[in-house]
Order: sequence, then C-alpha cells, then structure tokens
Amino acid sequence: MPLPPDFRILGESWLTARLVMPDEQTKQAYREAYGTWQRHLAEVHVVLLKGQHLDPPRLKGLLNREARAKARYDAARRDLLGIEGSSDGTAEEGM
Repeated sequence: MPLPPDFRILGESWLTARLVMPDEQTKQAYREAYGTWQRHLAEVHVVLLKGQHLDPPRLKGLLNREARAKARYDAARRDLLGIEGSSDGTAEEGM
C-alpha cells in the first residue's frame, strides 16, 4: 500500500522511503500541544463523566477550549509526521 503523496519522504519509491525526522522545535510544539489538549480533555471528562455541574456559558467555553486545543494538537501531529496541511489547526480532517 503506497504512502499518501503528502508525506515528506526520502528515497526512490515508497518501498525504500524513510520519513524525515522532525527537528526539536517541531517535537517540542507537539509535546506542548498534546499536553495542553490532555489537560483540557481531562476538564471535559470531569464534567461529562464525574458529573461536575457548570452553567451553560462556562460549559460552552470549556468545550470550545478543548476543541481548539485538539485542533492545535492535530496540526502539531501532522507537522511531526511530515504531513502537509494547515499548521494553524483549521485543516479539515481526512487530508
């Protein structure tokens, strides 16, 4: 099965291809984005799974923060994997 055409690869064909190793800045951005998303996700889980009550405006803010953090994580993950796409977290899924 061939790699998607938007992978940054070295080699003559996908059979001999190697993914390009990300630089330290890309790795650090990924770690930060992942950590931030996990913190926001944990807050969402407290509300949804443990039953903490929030008034509607606070709940909306919580969900929006988690969604934005997830989008930043997805963009950082794409950068780490070398998949071209929007780095600002606005790229559509399925790219």
